[in-house]
Amino acid sequence: MEPKLVPIPFMENPEIQTPPEKKSLDDSLKLAIREEIEKEVEKRIARQEGFYWKFLALFGGFVAVFAFALWHVQLNELPGVVQKELATQAVTQAKDKIMEIKSSVEAANQNVNAEAAAVSNVLNSVADNQQAFTNRLNEIRQQDNIVLVDDLAKLFVVQRVTNLVEGKKIILDYEPIPQTIHFTIGTPDRVVAFSVGEFSAEGNAIFVSNQSILNTINSIITNTPSFQAQYQLNVDYVRKSLR
Repeated sequence: MEPKLVPIPFMENPEIQTPPEKKSLDDSLKLAIREEIEKEVEKRIARQEGFYWKFLALFGGFVAVFAFALWHVQLNELPGVVQKELATQAVTQAKDKIMEIKSSVEAANQNVNAEAAAVSNVLNSVADNQQAFTNRLNEIRQQDNIVLVDDLAKLFVVQRVTNLVEGKKIILDYEPIPQTIHFTIGTPDRVVAFSVGEFSAEGNAIFVSNQSILNTINSIITNTPSFQAQYQLNVDYVRKSLR
């Protein structure tokens, strides 16, 4: 009779394999512990956040109260501050304007002084040139036979005869050129020249030798004023010298 083999059930190593039931239990426990820890952490975080929010709220309240008080004080002082700022700005603008005007006035004064100096120099130069010209003109006038254009009118003289000195002499204002002497008689509208015959000139005196002519001259100059106003006796001549 052959021996009968009986199968021996396989025995796993308890150190190597964990029964499925025990492993599932351990995972559930770990998950439960993890959830409990997370909940506890969340609670602590929530409590900490609540503390922080309360602290922030309290701090914010203090800041708000302080800001309101400061704002209220500044708001009450705002008109004064604004007025002070405006006054300061106005003073600054006025000061700047004054400085600008002062600078403009100083620049204008400098320009005026420069122009005045230039004009003064020109006037001094003109005065010097005028004096030099006048001196030179006087030197020229002292020379013989020098007649300027402005002096031409002074050369020709029409002198009214008003008297006879010593009965035969006519005194002229200037020394004449004898060849230019002639007598005229008549009204302002009509003048007639006539000869006095024999006469001689010495200096600024004319000597008439014809007695009849002397009588006529004397009659004219001694006649009534109305007659003299209408009929004048003149001596026309050219001056010998302007000096």
